[in-house]
Amino acid sequence: MNNKEKRNFLLTLAGKGVSLAGTSLYSFAISFYILTITGSAQSFALSLTLSMLPKILFSPFAGNLVDRLNKKLIVVVSDTLSGLVMLVLFFLTGSKALSLPMIYTATVIMSILIVFLNTAFSASYATIVSKDNIIKINSYQQTLDAFIQFASPILGGIIYAIIDIRIFLLINAISFLISAFTELFIDFTYYSGLKGIGREKNRFFKDMQEGFSYLIKQKAYLSLMLYAFFINFFLGTFSVVMPYDLLTNLKLSSSSYGMINACFPIGMMLMSIYVGKRRLAFSKKLFRNAMALMGISMVSFAIPVMESISLGSLTIPYYIVAMMFLSGVLVTVQIPISVLSQTTIEEAYRGRVSGSVAAVSQGIIPLAYIITGILVDITPTYLILSVVGVILMFIALLIHNNQIIGQFDQRLEAINP
Repeated sequence: MNNKEKRNFLLTLAGKGVSLAGTSLYSFAISFYILTITGSAQSFALSLTLSMLPKILFSPFAGNLVDRLNKKLIVVVSDTLSGLVMLVLFFLTGSKALSLPMIYTATVIMSILIVFLNTAFSASYATIVSKDNIIKINSYQQTLDAFIQFASPILGGIIYAIIDIRIFLLINAISFLISAFTELFIDFTYYSGLKGIGREKNRFFKDMQEGFSYLIKQKAYLSLMLYAFFINFFLGTFSVVMPYDLLTNLKLSSSSYGMINACFPIGMMLMSIYVGKRRLAFSKKLFRNAMALMGISMVSFAIPVMESISLGSLTIPYYIVAMMFLSGVLVTVQIPISVLSQTTIEEAYRGRVSGSVAAVSQGIIPLAYIITGILVDITPTYLILSVVGVILMFIALLIHNNQIIGQFDQRLEAINP
Protein backbone atom coordinates (compact mmCIF):
# COMPACT_ATOMS: atom_id res chain seq x y z
CA MET A 1 0.00 0.00 0.00
CA ASN A 2 1.63 3.27 -1.12
CA ASN A 3 1.49 6.46 0.94
CA LYS A 4 -1.45 7.99 -0.93
CA GLU A 5 -3.53 4.84 -0.69
CA LYS A 6 -2.65 4.51 3.00
CA ARG A 7 -3.80 8.11 3.54
CA ASN A 8 -7.04 7.36 1.69
CA PHE A 9 -7.50 4.24 3.82
CA LEU A 10 -6.97 5.97 7.18
CA LEU A 11 -8.92 9.13 6.36
CA THR A 12 -11.89 7.06 5.12
CA LEU A 13 -12.01 5.05 8.34
CA ALA A 14 -11.58 8.18 10.45
CA GLY A 15 -14.11 10.28 8.53
CA LYS A 16 -16.85 7.67 8.38
CA GLY A 17 -16.10 6.51 11.93
CA VAL A 18 -16.51 9.99 13.41
CA SER A 19 -19.72 10.53 11.45
CA LEU A 20 -21.28 7.24 12.58
CA ALA A 21 -20.15 7.80 16.16
CA GLY A 22 -21.64 11.29 16.17
CA THR A 23 -24.95 10.06 14.77
CA SER A 24 -25.08 7.10 17.18
CA LEU A 25 -24.25 9.20 20.23
CA TYR A 26 -26.83 11.79 19.20
CA SER A 27 -29.51 9.11 18.78
CA PHE A 28 -28.73 7.58 22.16
CA ALA A 29 -28.46 10.87 24.09
CA ILE A 30 -31.55 12.36 22.49
CA SER A 31 -33.51 9.20 23.35
CA PHE A 32 -32.62 9.70 26.99
CA TYR A 33 -33.62 13.35 26.66
CA ILE A 34 -37.01 12.46 25.18
CA LEU A 35 -37.76 9.98 27.95
CA THR A 36 -36.67 12.54 30.55
CA ILE A 37 -38.85 15.38 29.33
CA THR A 38 -41.90 13.31 28.32
CA GLY A 39 -41.74 10.01 30.19
CA SER A 40 -43.47 8.60 27.10
CA ALA A 41 -42.40 5.34 25.47
CA GLN A 42 -44.50 6.29 22.43
CA SER A 43 -42.46 9.47 21.89
CA PHE A 44 -39.29 7.41 22.17
CA ALA A 45 -40.60 4.82 19.70
CA LEU A 46 -41.56 7.58 17.26
CA SER A 47 -38.00 8.91 17.43
CA LEU A 48 -36.65 5.44 16.54
CA THR A 49 -39.11 5.13 13.66
CA LEU A 50 -38.16 8.53 12.26
CA SER A 51 -34.49 7.56 12.37
CA MET A 52 -35.17 4.40 10.37
CA LEU A 53 -37.67 5.46 7.71
CA PRO A 54 -35.24 7.68 5.75
CA LYS A 55 -32.98 4.65 5.23
CA ILE A 56 -35.84 2.93 3.43
CA LEU A 57 -37.32 5.90 1.58
CA PHE A 58 -34.18 7.76 0.51
CA SER A 59 -31.72 4.96 -0.31
CA PRO A 60 -32.72 4.73 -4.02
CA PHE A 61 -32.48 8.53 -4.45
CA ALA A 62 -29.17 8.59 -2.59
CA GLY A 63 -27.82 5.85 -4.83
CA ASN A 64 -28.81 7.77 -7.95
CA LEU A 65 -27.24 11.01 -6.75
CA VAL A 66 -24.07 9.19 -5.71
CA ASP A 67 -23.67 7.87 -9.26
CA ARG A 68 -24.39 11.28 -10.79
CA LEU A 69 -22.49 13.65 -8.51
CA ASN A 70 -19.03 13.96 -7.04
CA LYS A 71 -18.88 11.42 -4.19
CA LYS A 72 -16.46 13.52 -2.16
CA LEU A 73 -18.86 16.46 -2.43
CA ILE A 74 -21.74 14.31 -1.12
CA VAL A 75 -19.68 13.05 1.83
CA VAL A 76 -18.30 16.45 2.80
CA VAL A 77 -21.67 18.21 2.42
CA SER A 78 -23.42 15.48 4.45
CA ASP A 79 -21.02 15.86 7.38
CA THR A 80 -21.03 19.65 7.14
CA LEU A 81 -24.83 19.78 7.23
CA SER A 82 -24.88 17.32 10.16
CA GLY A 83 -22.56 19.66 12.03
CA LEU A 84 -24.76 22.65 11.20
CA VAL A 85 -27.88 20.79 12.44
CA MET A 86 -26.12 20.18 15.76
CA LEU A 87 -25.12 23.86 15.92
CA VAL A 88 -28.70 24.96 15.27
CA LEU A 89 -29.92 22.75 18.12
CA PHE A 90 -27.15 24.11 20.33
CA PHE A 91 -28.19 27.72 19.74
CA LEU A 92 -31.89 26.90 20.07
CA THR A 93 -31.32 25.38 23.52
CA GLY A 94 -29.73 28.65 24.63
CA SER A 95 -33.07 30.45 24.66
CA LYS A 96 -35.54 27.61 25.25
CA ALA A 97 -35.72 23.88 25.85
CA LEU A 98 -35.72 21.56 22.90
CA SER A 99 -39.24 20.67 21.84
CA LEU A 100 -40.28 17.34 20.36
CA PRO A 101 -40.90 18.85 16.89
CA MET A 102 -37.32 20.22 16.91
CA ILE A 103 -35.94 16.84 17.95
CA TYR A 104 -37.97 14.91 15.41
CA THR A 105 -37.01 17.30 12.61
CA ALA A 106 -33.31 17.05 13.49
CA THR A 107 -33.57 13.25 13.73
CA VAL A 108 -35.08 12.99 10.24
CA ILE A 109 -32.47 15.34 8.73
CA MET A 110 -29.59 13.49 10.41
CA SER A 111 -30.94 10.13 9.24
CA ILE A 112 -31.26 11.34 5.65
CA LEU A 113 -27.72 12.73 5.69
CA ILE A 114 -26.21 9.50 7.03
CA VAL A 115 -27.96 7.59 4.22
CA PHE A 116 -26.22 9.76 1.63
CA LEU A 117 -22.87 9.53 3.44
CA ASN A 118 -23.00 5.74 3.83
CA THR A 119 -24.09 5.20 0.22
CA ALA A 120 -21.33 7.47 -1.13
CA PHE A 121 -18.64 5.73 0.93
CA SER A 122 -19.89 2.22 0.11
CA ALA A 123 -19.90 2.99 -3.61
CA SER A 124 -16.38 4.46 -3.38
CA TYR A 125 -14.31 1.83 -1.56
CA ALA A 126 -13.25 0.22 -4.84
CA THR A 127 -11.94 3.58 -6.12
CA ILE A 128 -10.44 4.76 -2.80
CA VAL A 129 -8.19 1.71 -2.34
CA SER A 130 -6.87 -0.99 -4.67
CA LYS A 131 -8.72 -4.29 -5.11
CA ASP A 132 -6.07 -5.98 -2.95
CA ASN A 133 -7.21 -3.88 0.02
CA ILE A 134 -10.99 -3.85 -0.47
CA ILE A 135 -11.56 -6.75 1.92
CA LYS A 136 -9.24 -5.06 4.41
CA ILE A 137 -11.05 -1.70 4.39
CA ASN A 138 -14.45 -3.42 4.65
CA SER A 139 -13.34 -5.57 7.59
CA TYR A 140 -11.78 -2.58 9.36
CA GLN A 141 -14.94 -0.57 8.73
CA GLN A 142 -17.12 -3.38 10.08
CA THR A 143 -14.89 -3.61 13.15
CA LEU A 144 -15.17 0.13 13.68
CA ASP A 145 -18.95 0.05 13.22
CA ALA A 146 -19.23 -2.77 15.75
CA PHE A 147 -17.09 -0.89 18.25
CA ILE A 148 -19.26 2.21 17.84
CA GLN A 149 -22.38 0.08 18.31
CA PHE A 150 -20.84 -1.35 21.49
CA ALA A 151 -19.47 1.90 22.88
CA SER A 152 -22.29 4.32 22.00
CA PRO A 153 -24.72 3.23 24.77
CA ILE A 154 -21.89 3.30 27.32
CA LEU A 155 -20.43 6.65 26.25
CA GLY A 156 -23.89 8.09 25.60
CA GLY A 157 -25.00 7.23 29.12
CA ILE A 158 -21.84 8.74 30.64
CA ILE A 159 -22.05 11.85 28.49
CA TYR A 160 -25.72 12.36 29.30
CA ALA A 161 -25.02 11.97 33.03
CA ILE A 162 -22.07 14.35 33.31
CA ILE A 163 -22.42 16.79 30.40
CA ASP A 164 -25.22 19.24 29.74
CA ILE A 165 -27.15 18.43 26.56
CA ARG A 166 -26.10 21.79 25.06
CA ILE A 167 -22.40 21.03 25.51
CA PHE A 168 -22.90 17.59 24.00
CA LEU A 169 -24.57 19.13 20.94
CA LEU A 170 -21.68 21.58 20.54
CA ILE A 171 -19.04 18.84 20.81
CA ASN A 172 -20.94 16.73 18.30
CA ALA A 173 -21.22 19.67 15.89
CA ILE A 174 -17.46 20.26 16.04
CA SER A 175 -16.72 16.57 15.47
CA PHE A 176 -18.88 16.51 12.33
CA LEU A 177 -17.20 19.62 10.96
CA ILE A 178 -13.71 18.24 11.65
CA SER A 179 -14.71 15.02 9.93
CA ALA A 180 -15.91 16.98 6.88
CA PHE A 181 -12.57 18.82 6.77
CA THR A 182 -10.49 15.62 6.86
CA GLU A 183 -12.64 14.08 4.11
CA LEU A 184 -11.53 16.86 1.77
CA PHE A 185 -8.16 15.11 1.58
CA ILE A 186 -9.54 11.73 0.44
CA ASP A 187 -9.05 10.97 -3.25
CA PHE A 188 -12.35 9.30 -4.14
CA THR A 189 -11.21 8.64 -7.72
CA TYR A 190 -7.71 7.29 -7.06
CA TYR A 191 -8.54 3.91 -8.65
CA SER A 192 -11.51 5.08 -10.68
CA GLY A 193 -12.05 4.08 -14.29
CA LEU A 194 -14.54 6.91 -14.86
CA LYS A 195 -12.29 9.96 -14.43
CA GLY A 196 -13.40 12.78 -16.65
CA ILE A 197 -16.65 11.09 -17.65
CA GLY A 198 -19.65 13.32 -17.01
CA ARG A 199 -23.39 12.76 -17.02
CA GLU A 200 -26.16 14.46 -18.90
CA LYS A 201 -28.25 16.88 -16.90
CA ASN A 202 -32.00 16.73 -16.40
CA ARG A 203 -32.23 12.94 -16.50
CA PHE A 204 -32.44 12.10 -12.81
CA PHE A 205 -35.38 9.70 -13.07
CA LYS A 206 -34.05 8.18 -16.29
CA ASP A 207 -30.83 7.39 -14.44
CA MET A 208 -32.86 5.76 -11.67
CA GLN A 209 -34.69 3.68 -14.27
CA GLU A 210 -31.36 2.65 -15.80
CA GLY A 211 -30.14 1.61 -12.35
CA PHE A 212 -33.20 -0.60 -11.80
CA SER A 213 -32.86 -2.01 -15.32
CA TYR A 214 -29.22 -2.84 -14.68
CA LEU A 215 -30.12 -4.58 -11.41
CA ILE A 216 -32.95 -6.57 -13.03
CA LYS A 217 -30.54 -7.88 -15.66
CA GLN A 218 -28.16 -9.06 -12.93
CA LYS A 219 -30.06 -12.20 -11.98
CA ALA A 220 -27.44 -13.24 -9.45
CA TYR A 221 -27.85 -9.94 -7.58
CA LEU A 222 -31.62 -10.28 -7.70
CA SER A 223 -31.25 -13.67 -6.01
CA LEU A 224 -29.01 -12.16 -3.35
CA MET A 225 -31.48 -9.31 -2.82
CA LEU A 226 -34.34 -11.78 -2.40
CA TYR A 227 -32.39 -13.73 0.21
CA ALA A 228 -31.46 -10.49 1.97
CA PHE A 229 -35.15 -9.55 2.02
CA PHE A 230 -36.05 -12.70 3.98
CA ILE A 231 -32.95 -12.59 6.17
CA ASN A 232 -33.72 -9.04 7.28
CA PHE A 233 -37.33 -10.01 7.94
CA PHE A 234 -36.22 -12.79 10.27
CA LEU A 235 -33.61 -10.60 11.93
CA GLY A 236 -36.39 -8.08 12.55
CA THR A 237 -38.38 -10.89 14.14
CA PHE A 238 -35.38 -11.77 16.31
CA SER A 239 -35.01 -8.11 17.37
CA VAL A 240 -38.54 -8.17 18.82
CA VAL A 241 -38.49 -11.66 20.34
CA MET A 242 -35.06 -11.41 21.97
CA PRO A 243 -35.79 -8.50 24.38
CA TYR A 244 -39.20 -10.00 25.18
CA ASP A 245 -37.63 -13.33 26.11
CA LEU A 246 -34.90 -11.84 28.26
CA LEU A 247 -36.96 -9.23 30.10
CA THR A 248 -40.44 -10.80 30.21
CA ASN A 249 -40.12 -14.57 29.94
CA LEU A 250 -36.83 -15.00 31.79
CA LYS A 251 -37.16 -11.82 33.87
CA LEU A 252 -33.47 -10.91 33.68
CA SER A 253 -32.27 -7.63 35.16
CA SER A 254 -31.58 -4.64 32.94
CA SER A 255 -27.84 -4.98 33.65
CA SER A 256 -27.87 -8.62 32.50
CA TYR A 257 -29.85 -7.62 29.43
CA GLY A 258 -27.30 -4.91 28.63
CA MET A 259 -24.40 -7.32 29.11
CA ILE A 260 -25.92 -9.86 26.70
CA ASN A 261 -26.65 -7.21 24.07
CA ALA A 262 -23.11 -5.84 24.34
CA CYS A 263 -21.80 -9.23 23.22
CA PHE A 264 -23.38 -8.80 19.78
CA PRO A 265 -20.99 -6.02 18.62
CA ILE A 266 -18.10 -7.75 20.40
CA GLY A 267 -18.72 -10.84 18.29
CA MET A 268 -18.88 -8.63 15.20
CA MET A 269 -15.55 -6.99 16.04
CA LEU A 270 -13.76 -10.29 16.58
CA MET A 271 -15.13 -11.88 13.41
CA SER A 272 -14.44 -8.73 11.35
CA ILE A 273 -10.77 -8.94 12.32
CA TYR A 274 -10.73 -12.63 11.40
CA VAL A 275 -12.40 -12.03 8.01
CA GLY A 276 -9.92 -9.26 7.23
CA LYS A 277 -6.89 -11.36 8.11
CA ARG A 278 -8.14 -14.41 6.23
CA ARG A 279 -9.24 -12.20 3.30
CA LEU A 280 -12.47 -14.18 3.21
CA ALA A 281 -14.15 -13.82 -0.19
CA PHE A 282 -17.76 -14.49 -1.12
CA SER A 283 -18.71 -17.91 -2.42
CA LYS A 284 -21.92 -19.89 -2.70
CA LYS A 285 -20.55 -22.37 -0.16
CA LEU A 286 -19.81 -19.59 2.35
CA PHE A 287 -23.27 -18.06 1.87
CA ARG A 288 -24.98 -21.45 2.22
CA ASN A 289 -23.07 -22.36 5.36
CA ALA A 290 -23.73 -18.96 6.94
CA MET A 291 -27.47 -19.32 6.39
CA ALA A 292 -27.45 -22.83 7.88
CA LEU A 293 -25.51 -21.64 10.92
CA MET A 294 -27.87 -18.68 11.30
CA GLY A 295 -30.80 -21.10 11.33
CA ILE A 296 -29.10 -23.23 13.98
CA SER A 297 -28.39 -20.09 15.98
CA MET A 298 -32.08 -19.09 15.92
CA VAL A 299 -33.08 -22.51 17.20
CA SER A 300 -30.48 -22.21 19.96
CA PHE A 301 -32.14 -18.99 21.14
CA ALA A 302 -35.44 -20.87 21.42
CA ILE A 303 -34.06 -23.50 23.83
CA PRO A 304 -33.84 -21.42 27.07
CA VAL A 305 -37.50 -20.34 26.87
CA MET A 306 -38.97 -23.76 26.16
CA GLU A 307 -41.49 -24.73 28.82
CA SER A 308 -39.65 -27.82 30.09
CA ILE A 309 -36.14 -26.29 30.12
CA SER A 310 -34.44 -24.14 32.76
CA LEU A 311 -30.76 -23.24 32.43
CA GLY A 312 -30.59 -21.55 35.82
CA SER A 313 -27.20 -19.90 36.43
CA LEU A 314 -26.08 -20.87 32.92
CA THR A 315 -28.71 -18.63 31.28
CA ILE A 316 -26.55 -15.53 30.96
CA PRO A 317 -23.37 -17.34 29.79
CA TYR A 318 -25.49 -19.29 27.32
CA TYR A 319 -26.94 -16.12 25.79
CA ILE A 320 -23.53 -14.42 25.72
CA VAL A 321 -22.07 -17.25 23.64
CA ALA A 322 -25.20 -17.40 21.44
CA MET A 323 -25.13 -13.65 20.73
CA MET A 324 -21.44 -13.67 19.82
CA PHE A 325 -21.98 -16.70 17.60
CA LEU A 326 -24.91 -15.10 15.74
CA SER A 327 -23.11 -11.80 15.19
CA GLY A 328 -20.01 -13.64 13.99
CA VAL A 329 -22.04 -15.59 11.45
CA LEU A 330 -23.64 -12.39 10.16
CA VAL A 331 -20.26 -10.73 9.65
CA THR A 332 -18.87 -13.70 7.71
CA VAL A 333 -21.48 -13.03 5.05
CA GLN A 334 -21.91 -9.23 5.34
CA ILE A 335 -18.30 -8.30 4.56
CA PRO A 336 -17.85 -10.69 1.60
CA ILE A 337 -21.16 -9.51 0.08
CA SER A 338 -20.08 -5.87 0.45
CA VAL A 339 -16.76 -6.64 -1.22
CA LEU A 340 -18.59 -8.61 -3.92
CA SER A 341 -20.80 -5.64 -4.84
CA GLN A 342 -17.84 -3.25 -4.83
CA THR A 343 -15.77 -5.42 -7.16
CA THR A 344 -18.30 -6.90 -9.59
CA ILE A 345 -20.88 -4.11 -10.09
CA GLU A 346 -19.88 -1.63 -12.78
CA GLU A 347 -18.58 1.57 -11.20
CA ALA A 348 -21.17 3.74 -12.95
CA TYR A 349 -24.02 1.79 -11.29
CA ARG A 350 -22.65 1.06 -7.80
CA GLY A 351 -24.53 3.82 -6.00
CA ARG A 352 -27.89 3.06 -7.58
CA VAL A 353 -27.60 -0.69 -7.06
CA SER A 354 -26.51 -0.19 -3.45
CA GLY A 355 -29.40 2.19 -2.79
CA SER A 356 -31.98 -0.08 -4.41
CA VAL A 357 -30.80 -3.17 -2.53
CA ALA A 358 -30.80 -1.26 0.78
CA ALA A 359 -34.32 0.06 0.23
CA VAL A 360 -35.78 -3.30 -0.74
CA SER A 361 -33.96 -5.44 1.83
CA GLN A 362 -34.49 -3.04 4.76
CA GLY A 363 -38.01 -2.04 3.77
CA ILE A 364 -39.37 -5.31 5.18
CA ILE A 365 -38.02 -4.69 8.71
CA PRO A 366 -40.89 -2.46 9.97
CA LEU A 367 -43.40 -5.06 8.74
CA ALA A 368 -41.42 -7.74 10.61
CA TYR A 369 -41.69 -5.67 13.79
CA ILE A 370 -45.47 -5.35 13.43
CA ILE A 371 -46.13 -9.00 12.56
CA THR A 372 -43.84 -10.30 15.30
CA GLY A 373 -45.39 -7.97 17.85
CA ILE A 374 -48.78 -9.53 17.08
CA LEU A 375 -47.44 -13.10 17.08
CA VAL A 376 -45.67 -12.72 20.43
CA ASP A 377 -49.04 -12.13 22.12
CA ILE A 378 -50.61 -15.29 20.72
CA THR A 379 -47.70 -17.71 20.08
CA PRO A 380 -44.91 -19.04 22.34
CA THR A 381 -41.68 -17.27 21.43
CA TYR A 382 -39.69 -20.51 21.29
CA LEU A 383 -42.04 -21.66 18.52
CA ILE A 384 -41.49 -18.42 16.58
CA LEU A 385 -37.69 -18.72 16.80
CA SER A 386 -37.77 -22.43 15.96
CA VAL A 387 -39.83 -21.80 12.82
CA VAL A 388 -37.48 -18.97 11.82
CA GLY A 389 -34.50 -21.28 12.33
CA VAL A 390 -36.01 -24.04 10.20
CA ILE A 391 -36.86 -21.57 7.41
CA LEU A 392 -33.29 -20.22 7.40
CA MET A 393 -31.93 -23.76 7.12
CA PHE A 394 -34.35 -24.34 4.24
CA ILE A 395 -33.00 -21.14 2.63
CA ALA A 396 -29.50 -22.62 2.97
CA LEU A 397 -30.72 -25.64 1.01
CA LEU A 398 -32.16 -23.35 -1.68
CA ILE A 399 -28.82 -21.54 -1.94
CA HIS A 400 -27.04 -24.88 -2.31
CA ASN A 401 -29.24 -25.70 -5.32
CA ASN A 402 -29.16 -22.17 -6.78
CA GLN A 403 -26.98 -22.24 -9.88
CA ILE A 404 -27.39 -18.49 -10.41
CA ILE A 405 -25.62 -17.66 -7.13
CA GLY A 406 -22.83 -19.94 -8.31
CA GLN A 407 -22.13 -17.43 -11.10
CA PHE A 408 -20.46 -15.18 -8.53
CA ASP A 409 -17.77 -17.82 -7.96
CA GLN A 410 -16.94 -17.70 -11.66
CA ARG A 411 -16.90 -13.88 -11.73
CA LEU A 412 -14.56 -13.66 -8.73
CA GLU A 413 -12.24 -16.26 -10.25
CA ALA A 414 -12.08 -14.11 -13.40
CA ILE A 415 -11.28 -10.99 -11.35
CA ASN A 416 -8.80 -12.74 -9.05
CA PRO A 417 -7.33 -15.60 -11.09
